[in-house]
Amino acid sequence: LLRHNLTKQLEELIKASGMLYTTTSLGKTVLDEKGDKFIGTYSDQASIPEVIKIAEASACILSLGTIITDDYLWLVENKFSAMIQATTQEMRVGYFTYENVTLKDFIEALTERFKKASGYPLKTIAPAQPKFPEPWRSNSDPKYDKTPEVITFNRFFERVTYFLEKQKMLDDIVFTFGVSSSMYVATNMYGLSKNAFISSAAWQCIGFETGAASGAQLGSRKQAWTIAGDGGFMMVAQALSTLVKYNINSVIFVMSNGVYAIEQVYVDMDSFKEGSSHK
Repeated sequence: LLRHNLTKQLEELIKASGMLYTTTSLGKTVLDEKGDKFIGTYSDQASIPEVIKIAEASACILSLGTIITDDYLWLVENKFSAMIQATTQEMRVGYFTYENVTLKDFIEALTERFKKASGYPLKTIAPAQPKFPEPWRSNSDPKYDKTPEVITFNRFFERVTYFLEKQKMLDDIVFTFGVSSSMYVATNMYGLSKNAFISSAAWQCIGFETGAASGAQLGSRKQAWTIAGDGGFMMVAQALSTLVKYNINSVIFVMSNGVYAIEQVYVDMDSFKEGSSHK
């Protein structure tokens, strides 16, 4: 949608239909997140329970320009026949495919149908967005309750979002994420401005976040805040030299958890279980 400059058409479709909407981790902040139709970002089991419940209970899912990765296997396995998927030059309605239907033509035609149909726009509004310290506090792993000094991803984003909101900086920064543990936790942030969340969610580019900081800041004219894992940072640590050379004051956080976590997820999830057999 961003690539084809269709965000205004998307806003018109939501306005005309009254439908609630979510975004994938790759499409997060395709629109400003402050409206009352945004339920939160859906990234399967990394999402907060309220978002999962609404997404999975949907009778029909309208997918616009979405790249369906293995992060969304539940939808593929359970909602494939109830999904309308529109891509750049092709559409799929359930099990039927229609070629040479552009994303732009489909959105604009559907918007006009909603404008003429009785009963629309729907009056439905999204559940109230979580108030601080949610959603981080509820998502925090109980095993860390007795060790408040431990910095977990949920605790990190709890403090970061609190700081940015208190300092009124949330509209003045752009986040960059590679494919990492932090990215999945960060998708639960609310209230971000349009284009404020850049990730390589579909491309598996480990280390993308640090290299992307310079381009994100220069392109948006906002300060880039990058949250990198220690493994991803090691891949592209030399990107710091670009920031220094061009005097770009991006903020880089490196979260060191001592493992190649995101790669290990794809190899063997059981390796994170306790016990000598899983070391």
